[in-house]
Amino acid sequence: RHAPTAPHRHRAPPGRGMEGLPEYHPDSDVRGLDGFHPNLSQAQVAAVEAVMSALAGDDELRQGVRRFSHGEPEELMAMRFLRARRWQPQAALEMLRADVAWRESERVHELWGATAEEVLECPLEATWEWFPTFLQGHDRQQRPVSYTKYGNCAVSAMKGLTSLERWGRYHTWTMEATVLALRRASAASGVNVESFTAVMDATGWSMRLATRDACGRW
Repeated sequence: RHAPTAPHRHRAPPGRGMEGLPEYHPDSDVRGLDGFHPNLSQAQVAAVEAVMSALAGDDELRQGVRRFSHGEPEELMAMRFLRARRWQPQAALEMLRADVAWRESERVHELWGATAEEVLECPLEATWEWFPTFLQGHDRQQRPVSYTKYGNCAVSAMKGLTSLERWGRYHTWTMEATVLALRRASAASGVNVESFTAVMDATGWSMRLATRDACGRW
């Protein structure tokens, strides 16, 4: 069953650079919702154009955005940040600057060519008893599917494999791998894929695992 499209009265003429943007999968949950391309009001189109204009005038920010976007169209990126900030351009730009600054400070780009073992500094197979997580396949909307089992996520034991700092960096590595999978799915399918499906198995989890280390890190 296809998601309904928004009534035409909700659509404004596309803004500059938005004519050829990919749309969502016909089965997408957001395809017919306001604020998701191409269902934009005049005010929303103006907000996207305001963000794009600010990027054009800020070479440092735009270079940072392009460095970490993995090829995502900038207009679609602007819509994501605007939706997160209720379509307020200045608030969206502040969030975007903070995102780029965090990625720079965490040296996220260094993770792109690294293996899981290089990030963790321990054999990946050793982590599966405590925290198995992986990407496999796509759902019917072409979104990557992430699988994680939390039922034996004993941080006290996980610290015996590698440091909490390494576990935190591994989490960033898995998220970046997922972002790359989104871009590959978009390129392969021709539709806009900007979210993923998460399957979380909590069988066996209990409050005994909610230790200070676990709550402070995760």
